[in-house]
Amino acid sequence: MKAILGWLGRKGVLFAILLVAIGFYTLAWPSLSNQISNDAISADALSYDDVQTAIARERDAAQKRLETLASDAADMPGEKLRTGLADRRRALAEARLRRDATGGILSRYRPSLILERKRADIEIALIEREIAVLGAALDNRGPLEAAEARMEGFTQIPTQAAITATRRICTRRTADLAAFDQRWQLTQNLRNALLDERNLLDQRREQACDLAKQREQRRAEGQLRARQLRDARDVFSRAGSIAADPLPDDFGSNITSNTLRDIAAKAFIALLLIIAMPLLIRLLFYFVLAPLAGRRPAIVLGGPEGSETIPPAPASTTSIALTLETGEELLVRQDYLQSTSQEGTKDTQWFLDWRRIFVSWASGMTFLTRIRGAGEVTSISAVKDPFAEVTVLTLPKESCAVIRPRAIAAIVQHIDQPMRISSHWRLFSLNAWLTFQLRYLVFHGPARVVIKGGRGVRVEQAQNGRIFGQDQMVGFSTDLAYSVTRTETFWPYFLGREPLLKDRVIAGRGIVIIEEAPFAGRNGQGPSGLEGALDAMFKAVGV
Repeated sequence: MKAILGWLGRKGVLFAILLVAIGFYTLAWPSLSNQISNDAISADALSYDDVQTAIARERDAAQKRLETLASDAADMPGEKLRTGLADRRRALAEARLRRDATGGILSRYRPSLILERKRADIEIALIEREIAVLGAALDNRGPLEAAEARMEGFTQIPTQAAITATRRICTRRTADLAAFDQRWQLTQNLRNALLDERNLLDQRREQACDLAKQREQRRAEGQLRARQLRDARDVFSRAGSIAADPLPDDFGSNITSNTLRDIAAKAFIALLLIIAMPLLIRLLFYFVLAPLAGRRPAIVLGGPEGSETIPPAPASTTSIALTLETGEELLVRQDYLQSTSQEGTKDTQWFLDWRRIFVSWASGMTFLTRIRGAGEVTSISAVKDPFAEVTVLTLPKESCAVIRPRAIAAIVQHIDQPMRISSHWRLFSLNAWLTFQLRYLVFHGPARVVIKGGRGVRVEQAQNGRIFGQDQMVGFSTDLAYSVTRTETFWPYFLGREPLLKDRVIAGRGIVIIEEAPFAGRNGQGPSGLEGALDAMFKAVGV
């Protein structure tokens, strides 16, 4: 049945994958492929300035097209104007549909979509102006054609010189008639009887004067019709020029300045800054801040007791045997109690120190096994931690040392004189904040303290001073000055393989307790997340 269900499940997943793939190819791919054509990809690589240049080029081309149409419209017949006007109106509706189809989530940032939308805007503005030009030309075509028709019979009109010459002839013929009428009546009668001279002079006068008057009237009518034609042409020309005003030059003013290329460039710069900033910060910290921190006053916890009397501890081993003297008792963690003598008194002590319940709980020093009896031998060894080793630190009377309670596996103390623990806060010390330890717990002798550590614990003399990792520090004798210093070499820190600051104790005759491998069994890495936050908090309070 399990095999059948597994087979059905695998085939079902395969069917779902095929369904999604075929549906995507059938439904989404056609429209998506149009948006990722080679032209669109090349256009999407344009910057904001490139988009502005392309828009300006499109606008200039449209302006030239408009100016050409405005000049050609003056020579277009009415039928061609009406046909062109209908075509432009259809093109305007199509352009508006194309502009409405250029929306989308990335339409404000993809240069290809921005250019497509702006081309549609420019085309709409151009067609609207062309419609205005053709409409104005068509509205004024009738009066112009009427004026041209009226001007057809007046291609030639008398000149002013011809009229003046004709008027002279009229004046001369009138003078001739007047001169005839001044003659003697007998002479007039005789000439009229023989030659009919007066009628002939009168006819010649009327012909000359009528010709002069006709020429004057024709010239006046021709000039009037010429003015009417010129006015009609002016009105026609002005209508076309007004309709062909320059296109707006603000098509590129309302687009975002962050195209995909600009966003990618800014993201790349941000990436470089993100990559470079930690390196620059590391340089600043290593060469400026760390030396300043190293020169700050160290933490000194020395008291009346002399920690120089603490003898060196033997090398740590996986197991040690403790023998109780008369009047002594042993407090040991449950997970470090390997074996004990059959004799002796054994019971439970709830806390290492009833006055410091939180410290006992946070460090795991609770539900301790208490063993009493002179000569009792107890083996101390990590029962659950395969990497832990232990050693015994002897604190003589009048001696004391800072020890983190988490590193204590067992304590041998006098029954009548339990080991005293004192607390020392250093809230106003820069070194305390840099070492992430604001409180120090000092253990006072006489006592024997079993200290545990990953892969061992080393107790050594400070001598010329010691430098060690912050997580390695377990404790130190109180006559030593405790502070931080810059890590020894630059490149391991710069490459992120070493911390900037390490703990150090200044030269003295006391001892330093160092854990060999604090993160043994954790793949060489410290705790993280909530566990790491708790560890940091416990370290700050000296646990």
